[in-house]
Amino acid sequence: MLVPVLCCILAGALFFAGCTDRPEPGAGSSGDAETARLVAFVHEAQEYARREGQETALASFNDPNGSFVRGDLYIFAYDDEGTTLALPLQPGLVGTSRWDTQDPDGVFFIRELALAARNGSGFVRYRYVNPGQHSQIQEKLSYVVPVDDTWWLGSGIYQED
Repeated sequence: MLVPVLCCILAGALFFAGCTDRPEPGAGSSGDAETARLVAFVHEAQEYARREGQETALASFNDPNGSFVRGDLYIFAYDDEGTTLALPLQPGLVGTSRWDTQDPDGVFFIRELALAARNGSGFVRYRYVNPGQHSQIQEKLSYVVPVDDTWWLGSGIYQED
């Protein structure tokens, strides 16, 4: 009698602690495939950054014609204080602090992305300018990971309204 009760308690604790965290599903299997592509892309960039070092990685991430810009996916990177380290389609923002930047709904998305990275990885939804859609503001699902304890990187997919 005690074993089933303990199993239920353990399962509940794992669920509420977030140990069963999975990528947010998209709309149907194509959304799930897009989310999987996003996660794989970010992990590839994380491995590259750890292997090549910050200077080389940021040069690659900031190259709008480089291997870390793939169609609608591109890598962005920030330090833990919200300073932009890589943003290949908006190079004028590199070197600026975006800690207090809000989306049109008031979401401090850089803060939320930084928190997700500090927690090991995570997804954040917010609204952002889509350079592939004539700079139209769209909902975006971004996935982020830490590179080390001083900076993090991620990428995002735009959602259909």
